[in-house]
Amino acid sequence: LTPDRTQRASRLLRAGVAARRAGRMERADMLLQEAAETGLDTRERAYAQERRAFIMHEQGKMAEALELMLGGAEEVEGEDPRAAATLLTNAATVLQHQLDIPRAAALAERAWRLAGEEAIDDAELCHIVSFQRVLSGRVPEAMKLAWRTAELVESDFEGRVVVADAAATLLYAGETAAARHLLERAVVANRGAGALGDLGYTLHIHAQVAWYDGRLQRGYDHALEAVQIVEELGTPQTLDDCLSRLAMFEAVLGRESDSQGHGQRALESALQLGDRKNEVRARSALGMLALVTAEPEAAVAHLAPAVAALDAGGVGNPNQFRIHPDLVEAYARLGRTDEAKPVVASLERQARATGLSWSLGAAMRCRALVVDADAAAEAAFQEALRFHESAGAFELARTELCFGEQLRRRGHRRHSRM
Repeated sequence: LTPDRTQRASRLLRAGVAARRAGRMERADMLLQEAAETGLDTRERAYAQERRAFIMHEQGKMAEALELMLGGAEEVEGEDPRAAATLLTNAATVLQHQLDIPRAAALAERAWRLAGEEAIDDAELCHIVSFQRVLSGRVPEAMKLAWRTAELVESDFEGRVVVADAAATLLYAGETAAARHLLERAVVANRGAGALGDLGYTLHIHAQVAWYDGRLQRGYDHALEAVQIVEELGTPQTLDDCLSRLAMFEAVLGRESDSQGHGQRALESALQLGDRKNEVRARSALGMLALVTAEPEAAVAHLAPAVAALDAGGVGNPNQFRIHPDLVEAYARLGRTDEAKPVVASLERQARATGLSWSLGAAMRCRALVVDADAAAEAAFQEALRFHESAGAFELARTELCFGEQLRRRGHRRHSRM
């Protein structure tokens, strides 16, 4: 109804962004497309296109999303590099789901350069660059921008998805308490605003924080609610991620049938969409379920291709997927330590490079499972326990359990019960 073309386009843009936050994805896409075709300036049009592409990504249309982002950036880069940076920011996110981490990181860094001096005040850009650095294993290099992102979103009282993104970066960089702080506020903000389009993903990341804390029942509650919300949005990419996390909680909480159903559903969908990241997440959950149900062969069948995909894709931070130790444990249970040793070596290299307590402890636990000498195994387990004292109750208990099982296998039954 707005007669002025420019004002109408700006209002359509704001309405499209609001519709996506409300979880009305098809409506949001229509409004954003109309805004981009009406009368926006170059930067606003780039933002409308980027939001449209992000919705496509959430819907599992990764090729279309990437084409819109990259094509749009190429079109405007000569005229307005800052607009091109806006379009390239989440192109890295799409490539991340394809497990092309070197290219994703390169795009994020290119977006940063194009944004120039404005980049340091852009929460989305600070996030995407720091996240790609954390994902690729360059954790110390990432932290300045990770903390800058947290600083920028601290005053975000709307609970936009970038707040959850900032929390995820901190979580995978070992800063669990800071991640939890951001997420608690964001959940409240999204509930208050009725922003279902962001609430589901925010709860999903909150569930991951609870997993890292070892608060399994609380994490399960968050993960279940996330699935219930996202299932209504028509965003299969996001749903697969949420289903995989829920299946992981269900596996360790004794909900074996639910875990199998949710994990398998996520895996089949991820394979259909060509989403390698969510494929790994689903295989991780199904592999954990197989370990819990004493089926190490099935665990290896899921976990080995997942670990291979991460290594081939350039993922260098084991704290992000936490899957290497599961594969080592499955191999150890089968007596296939020769196959486990290269996985342990890779985990140790990455743990040293990132310097994170969980990763260092997991590497020590895995080394203990494959060494031959009793003294070396015990020393490695003691190191693992030292690192995992602050890694959450679940992780500490898991290390203690592996230690006890190892002692029993080596004939030290009395010590295994202490």
